[in-house]
Amino acid sequence: MPLAAGSVMSKYANTVPTPQSTTKNNVAGKKALFPFQNKGKRMSTYPTAKTAMYEEAAAKRTSFPQIQQPPSPFQVQCMQVAKSEAVYTFMSSLIEGENMEREGLAETPARVAKAWKHWTSGYDIDIGKLLKTFEDGAEGCDQMVVRKNIPIYSKCEHHLADIFGTCTIAYIPNGRVLGLSKMDRLADAFARRLQVQERLTNQIADAMMEHLSPKGVGVFLNCRHMCVESRGVQNQDSATITSALRGLFLTDAMVRSEFLALARA
Repeated sequence: MPLAAGSVMSKYANTVPTPQSTTKNNVAGKKALFPFQNKGKRMSTYPTAKTAMYEEAAAKRTSFPQIQQPPSPFQVQCMQVAKSEAVYTFMSSLIEGENMEREGLAETPARVAKAWKHWTSGYDIDIGKLLKTFEDGAEGCDQMVVRKNIPIYSKCEHHLADIFGTCTIAYIPNGRVLGLSKMDRLADAFARRLQVQERLTNQIADAMMEHLSPKGVGVFLNCRHMCVESRGVQNQDSATITSALRGLFLTDAMVRSEFLALARA
């Protein structure tokens, strides 16, 4: 898409490096880009067994994990500008009759891009590294550990509207305990993504089971959805409750009843 004169991105257009162009007459350029262009016949005469050996080695070589270098400051700046331009285009096409150049809106695209980086920061979190567990302190701990009223802030993936409320997480240790704040961070890591509440509830429970291996896990969410309250049926006095039960929380009726009573109290 061509850059509009005076746009935020246009001032960076001349500073973004581009590959050196080559033409049919640029022999040196063609050799640099295609160094094996004229060696096809010689390579095709290799014995089949040796070719297979080289292909196998290449396959093993490409299966190694790729080390990704962090972007340079210039690349970060370019990405931020591109995101701001995308927000500007989105707002301009969606909101008719508004002057996007007025003072109150001039910096809004950049602010929105920065805000969405935070609102979707959960995609950057390694859940396995987040959940640090301890054997020390777990001795004799065979009763329920509960974190209640953990704040939830998320975005509905259907309308990009707000989801907010509280989360209760409980587990029964099985030789290891989890740092209490890690349950808050776990809930926030999954909430800071585009979500539906049903998936969010299950992701929290499954991560607890996978990385802590407790005797059981219970997760209870009570949330409000702006896609329901501010549009459509517009029911302001409503909430959505979901739960996910694993292990003893699912199979033992007494454990399940105790958890749900604590979560609802």
